[in-house]
Amino acid sequence: MAKQEKPKPGAEENGLVVKIQNDDIAVPQTRADVPATIELFKKQLALLRGESSEKISIDIDYNGENIKDVQEVSKLMEISASIHARAAAFETETKRYKLEGKLKPFTQSGKTVSAWEKIIEKAKDELINGKQIKKLEDAIKRLNNHLSENQRLKNDLEELMNLAAEKLD
Repeated sequence: MAKQEKPKPGAEENGLVVKIQNDDIAVPQTRADVPATIELFKKQLALLRGESSEKISIDIDYNGENIKDVQEVSKLMEISASIHARAAAFETETKRYKLEGKLKPFTQSGKTVSAWEKIIEKAKDELINGKQIKKLEDAIKRLNNHLSENQRLKNDLEELMNLAAEKLD
């Protein structure tokens, strides 16, 4: 939905502004505006995906079903409920047998309950916001075609350095 409003700093005063996820984003008027617009779109993608500073993969198995393949929010809630119920039962049993503090915390597929909460949250966000995520990814791809060769090189080098600096799982 496009509307005329006060653009974000750095945009031309007469520029068109669009609202994306409650942010007013100035439509780029020149090639010089493209990198800033791409960065804004990437921030919007992170919000839609529910991303945090942590790298969270939804490519994980739960009782023979991969979370990334789940297509219904209700199924994700069933998985979450099952994990929480099993963790609560585990806690009850450790108390019953007087083993508090002597056992490792409950895990499912090697992940703690708090890790599963983050996985389910991210999968839910991606499922609910999938169409908007796809539109923003396509917009970023198209905008990348309008970057200067120097800017593309700079972006590639930054991405490579970030990959090299990532910690292993």
